[in-house]
Amino acid sequence: MNEPRLPRERYQLLGLLGTGGMASVWRVLDVRLNVERAVKVLPQGVLHEAQLAARLAHPHVISIHDVLDLPDGTGVVMELAQGSLEDRVVTDGPLPVRAAARVMADVCDALDAAHALGIVHRDVKPANLLVCESGAGGPRVKLADFGIAGLLEADAPAESTRALLGSLPYMAPEQRRGEAGAASDVYGAAVTLAWLVTGALPGDLYVDEVRSGLRARLDAEDGDALVALLARAGAHDPAARPDAATLRDALRELAGDAVVR
Repeated sequence: MNEPRLPRERYQLLGLLGTGGMASVWRVLDVRLNVERAVKVLPQGVLHEAQLAARLAHPHVISIHDVLDLPDGTGVVMELAQGSLEDRVVTDGPLPVRAAARVMADVCDALDAAHALGIVHRDVKPANLLVCESGAGGPRVKLADFGIAGLLEADAPAESTRALLGSLPYMAPEQRRGEAGAASDVYGAAVTLAWLVTGALPGDLYVDEVRSGLRARLDAEDGDALVALLARAGAHDPAARPDAATLRDALRELAGDAVVR
């Protein structure tokens, strides 16, 4: 992977964080502000992700600080995270139900803000939940990677919502048919929540046998409450799912004062 040629008077390259698809992500030092950032290098002229994320400006969406025209691509300067929640669960094991509910309540709040702006993320999954600097309430988790996000309804070209984009295990049934919408993000959030508390993908959440198997893995009281939420948010019919705000409120009630460690 070739190192990006960043403007030296502004950014000092510190190392490669990761690669995927057509992008690479690098750790840099903002020389003027003396703050470490991440720079995602995309093909020349690709501004879609940065533009959509910048429109949100939400406390649970990774912040965009700058866009650079580089000789070898477009650099999106963003908030530096400590890693993904997927990596943390793989290393340390599944989260307690209430801690996972707290995380996903914040994610659903970000999705609600996106949907209000006509933006559908289309790739909600643990790898796109980034763990940022910790505070008194534990680490803050933020939604990242709007690279395949699209616009909803009147703002979107007809063909843009029909493209089969996303990560298959987290895709709603209608999204697998190329019909992504706000309800698809809710389904992705439900599968992500199930994975966070079990470390295993539950498959189609509307199947009774899957819900029974999930319930058996969890503490009785919290497990029953969680499975009831998953049954609604993972409904096969997108019209039967709650919207992101409704799911957020239910998750906040379940989480109580839980802290993510």
